[in-house]
Amino acid sequence: MKHPQFSKPEFREFAELLQSADHRKSLSELFDKFLIMAYCVTRNSVRQKFGAPDLPAAVERFDNEACELSNPVGMTKAIASFSIGERERVLRGEIADFHGEFFYELEAGKENSRAKFYMPHDVAAKLVEKQFADAKPSPGSRRMFVENNAGTGTIVRALSHFLMIYRGFSAKDFYISVAEADFRYYVMMYLKMTYSGAAATVFHGDTSTGQRHDYEKTAWAISAPLEMDNIYFD
Repeated sequence: MKHPQFSKPEFREFAELLQSADHRKSLSELFDKFLIMAYCVTRNSVRQKFGAPDLPAAVERFDNEACELSNPVGMTKAIASFSIGERERVLRGEIADFHGEFFYELEAGKENSRAKFYMPHDVAAKLVEKQFADAKPSPGSRRMFVENNAGTGTIVRALSHFLMIYRGFSAKDFYISVAEADFRYYVMMYLKMTYSGAAATVFHGDTSTGQRHDYEKTAWAISAPLEMDNIYFD
């Protein structure tokens, strides 16, 4: 099945991989499943790397989602393709927001689009560059960035990229705390922060009420824990 609505060949290829998982389901349904399954795989992979136990709930949810697909292997290939692509983009120093852009184009033109709050990565990059043009690492301390209601996480992904690529920060020089109430956006944000190489804690919750349902840390947040006595806020 061809998907002419997507602007880039890699988006069309990814859409075909998703559709191969189950031709009975819409692309929107399959993309939602992709996000959940990629999230489960990624969070347990990060935990395994540092000797932490898998989360049984994540394993069970992955299996349950896979059981609803006529061809789970197709979804596994889509997750692997995304993971490899993200690693390659990071190694090339690119900030491209693959699944965010894909989501935006998938929802384009729909009434009550779920992507109406999506910020394109090039816009986020310009905002970050303007605000943090003079940012510098501070030896012996760690800069803390807090972003509530962060949407799909484009702005914090742009921030971590800018600090590390253009301002000389390492993952031990700053820490990002982000939160989002919408589960889909929370998952997208966690994937972005994990592949960005930043130390971050990602919360799923409503920041207006202080209610938090879940949270997860990126690999750098686990390997370089946050020490509050050397933190300074922006």
